[in-house]
Order: sequence, then structure tokens, then C-alpha cells
Amino acid sequence: MFSETPGYFTTHLLWTVPAAISLLVAIFMLWVKLTNDLLWTDFWVIFPFFGKMRKWVQDTHGVGDRSSWENDGMPRPESQLCSTYLDRKKDPVAGEQDFERANEYLKLTHQSDITPTSAWMWGLLIILTVAEAAGTGLLIAPFVASEITGNQMLWIGYVIALVMAAGLLGLTHFAGAQAHKFGTIRNHIGKVGKAHDDLITDTITCGDEQNTDENIEGKDRAQIAKIRYANRVLEGAHDRGTLAWVFVVVVVLASLLAGITWMRIEGLKVELTKQTAEQAQGGGSISSNPFAGIPGMDGISAVPEKVSKSSEDAKKDVAAELNNEQYSQGIAGAVVLALIYLITQGLGFLHALKHSFVGSGHRAYNLTRGETSYKTYESKYIMPVINTAQKRLEYLRTRLSENGDYRKHPSNMSCYDYLIQRRQEREGKHIHAAPHIVSVSDSTSMHDDDLFHEARKILAESDTDMRRKLLDYAADGSDKKRDRLLSVIKQIRDDEVREKEDESRKEAQLKREDEILGGRMDGNRT
Repeated sequence: MFSETPGYFTTHLLWTVPAAISLLVAIFMLWVKLTNDLLWTDFWVIFPFFGKMRKWVQDTHGVGDRSSWENDGMPRPESQLCSTYLDRKKDPVAGEQDFERANEYLKLTHQSDITPTSAWMWGLLIILTVAEAAGTGLLIAPFVASEITGNQMLWIGYVIALVMAAGLLGLTHFAGAQAHKFGTIRNHIGKVGKAHDDLITDTITCGDEQNTDENIEGKDRAQIAKIRYANRVLEGAHDRGTLAWVFVVVVVLASLLAGITWMRIEGLKVELTKQTAEQAQGGGSISSNPFAGIPGMDGISAVPEKVSKSSEDAKKDVAAELNNEQYSQGIAGAVVLALIYLITQGLGFLHALKHSFVGSGHRAYNLTRGETSYKTYESKYIMPVINTAQKRLEYLRTRLSENGDYRKHPSNMSCYDYLIQRRQEREGKHIHAAPHIVSVSDSTSMHDDDLFHEARKILAESDTDMRRKLLDYAADGSDKKRDRLLSVIKQIRDDEVREKEDESRKEAQLKREDEILGGRMDGNRT
């Protein structure tokens, strides 16, 4: 069947080529969605004919009536645009408070150095799983119901094998995560015992205040560290993880490999039996005269017994040698397939063991993206989203300005202002979004928060000319605004320099401690 596949595609180019192109495009789009959610979002905003921008441009109801949207700061289409970029569930934009809580959670649970499984590793595991399924499907096919055709047997066997291989990979990954939980809890708390029954005093996630259990009366520093860890990770007083799933995976994998070996051996026996039967039916009589057609020898009906016996022995030797070679090749194929299984499941288990989170660690990582400083996080992950959204917002306003009433009283609220407003709403600090508060360019008076936000937006740009343009736009012709912004920018840069110097001093201090103590005792630091 598989040998006929290239010829089949060649004779059906009319639909196979578009199908192959569509498959590649689908794979690329899935990869983009998994690796760059901003690019995926922006693509569906500006996509011709079907993109969201087309709908927003046409949604002009109430846009010209400023009183209908003034309290929100911007009309509905503009608000929907900002929400599309800034309120993504899969790739959320964290506020400073959420970031700091998540970052502290990761520190207290010793997960700051853990990263989730990368996309390329998932791709490798998928490829290995498909290879598993292909080999296993060929082994299963002869044992499928005999009432169907050979091609149907192959396809059904492949589907069964694919489901089985995918399920085994998921089970192995889960077992690795459970083994990681077992190991990390044992390292930071210890074994289950009566002395640990009072560890949990509260249940704390990465979104909660992290200092509520900082001081516990009657407990020393080491006990408090265990309690704080338990409050964030354990699901019960005796929760220590389990290795039971590891044993389950070992048993299942051993049974599967034994079954694969058995199926291969039985399949070889069936093939060799068929070949032997065909040879017996197709071969002529060993004792008949093979030279009967030669003139002068037509009267001889049989060859001498010694000649026929020698010929028969030679054929048996050749058949036995071929059977042994086929049997060896079949066993070698089963061994290779078993190795693929072991490599795939081993990779899945070890990667899960190293890249799994406990408690709400995965959610905390999604909020921090592995960064330890909110300034770095903001410049690396928030400002690119803000800049992209602002460009789309300016285009949308240009199109909406074709409405005369809106052009007279447009919204001056930026995407960054929208983000700040949403954060304040979530924190219960809703303030009126009138232009004189949220807009940088409507008034010569600017709040300190607005100054710092605008200064950070300017510094987030790597191009000097673009920074100058943003400064001109923010100052809006006011020398007073310009001077204040430049002062804030200088202050931010000075703060960054001081932070780097502080980090260098801390590193030097830690290095000095390592040299004196012979290795820093991380387990005693909280």
C-alpha cells in the first residue's frame, strides 16, 4: 500500500497538490498560534475580507455621539480593538501586582528555574509517536478481521496504533509530572509523618497575597519555609505525590513490547508457512527428468535417485537459509520498533520530570514568562503588544473619522491608557476615563503615573528616531511636558543603572560567601 502512495499522488495532482499546500499552511498557522499569539491575533485583525478590522470599520453606530462613549474613553469599535490585543486569555498581559505575586510564588515554591516543555520538543515527540504508530500498525494489520481488504487492514491497524501510541505518550508525560512532584515535595518537606500533619495553614495560589503566612507564631525559620511551601503546593496534609504512575507506565510499556515481539514472531511464522506451502505447490516433482525435452533423452522418465536427492537437499538448504534470514530481519525490525518506543517514552518522561510545575506554578510562569523584573517583562512583552495595537487603533480612527461628527470630537485615549484603566477596574479603582485624565496630549498637567507610562513607551523603542517621534507626540508642542518627560526618562535610566549595580554587588557578595562557606546553602535561604 505505502509503495503505491507516490504513484497515487502523481495521478491525482488536481486535488492532492492543493490539499498538501493547505496542510502545510494549517501546520504553519498552528505553529504561529502556539509560538507567537500576538502575531496570530494581529493576523486575524487585518486579514482581508474576513478580518475583525473590516467589522470595526463598518460599526459606526453611535460613534459620532460622543456622550454615548465618553465615560468609557473611546467608542465601542476602538474598545473592542484594544480588548482583542490586551485581554487575550491564552497570552494574558500581567499587571505589576499580578506579576510580583506570581514571581514571589515561584520563588517560595522553588520553581523560578523551571520552564514548560518547548514547542520543538513537542514536535519531536509527535514525530516519534507517528513513527511508533506506523511500525505498530504494520504489525497489528494481519491480526485485524480477515473479511476486509489488505489496505483496509493497514489503515485500521495504523489508526489503532496511533491512538495507542498517543495514549501511552500522555500517560508517560503524566507519570513524569507525578514523579517530579513526588521528588520536589520530598526534597522541601520530607516524608509523610505525624510531624507534618499541621503543615497546611492556608491555601495560597499565585494570584493571592504572598505575605499572609510570612510570620507564624511559635515556628522557626525552617518550619515557616516548609509551611509556606505546603500552603502553595500540597493538596492535603498527606499529599506528597506518588510514584504509582511510574510503575503503571513500566508495566504497560513492558506488556506492549512483549505483545509487539509476540505479534512479530507469529506474523513471521504465518509468512514462512505460506511461502513453504507455495513452494510445495509450485515446484515440480524432484525425481522427474528435467532434460526430457532434449532429443535422445525423451525416453528417460526420471533422474537417478542420487541426483534427485542431492537436488532436493540443496533446495531445502536454500529455503532454510532464506527462512532464517527473513526471521532475523523480522526480529531486528521488532527490536528497532521497541527502541523507538523506549526513546519516545523515555524522552516524554524525562522532559516531564524536568519541565513540570506543581501547584499553580504553570499559571505563575504564564504571568511572568520567566522574567524576574517587571520592567524587563513590560518592555519585552507588553510594549510590543501596545505598539502593534496602537498602530491598528490609529488606522481604525482614520477610517472612523470619515464620519463627520466623530472627526469633530475624536477619542484621544491610547491603548496604553486602556490597559491602565482595565487594571484599575480589576483592582476596584475605577476612575472616569475623560480625556483630560487619560490623554497625554489634552492638558499640560500630567499625572506622575502617566509620565512614567509615556516614558517607558518611549524607552521601549530601540530606534532613536522613533523615540524622538514618540517624544514629540507625547509633548504635543509643550516645552513643559517635554522637559518633564525627559526628566522622567533620565530618572528611569538612572534607576536601571542603580539596579544593575545592586545586582552586581549582590552577585559579588554571594560569590564571596561561596568562597568562604565552600558553597552557598540555598536550602536555608528563603
